[in-house]
Amino acid sequence: MTPQQALNAVARTRFRPFKDGDWDCYAGCVSEKPLIGRHTPPGGSPVDVVVDGDVVNVIVADGVFYLFKLEEM
Repeated sequence: MTPQQALNAVARTRFRPFKDGDWDCYAGCVSEKPLIGRHTPPGGSPVDVVVDGDVVNVIVADGVFYLFKLEEM
């Protein structure tokens, strides 16, 4: 996944604040108010997008994740 693809996923994802169960799955988050959402690109598999401060994590269906810093996108 390229930074441009990750930024596109961020732009097209509807985010919500973390719930208790999200902290269980993404315990490595360090910001006080991380956001999470799911995006399904046209013809593609759904991806989870987590915004944790200045870090964007994109988790694809097969469990592979990509990490990008916003300042580098």
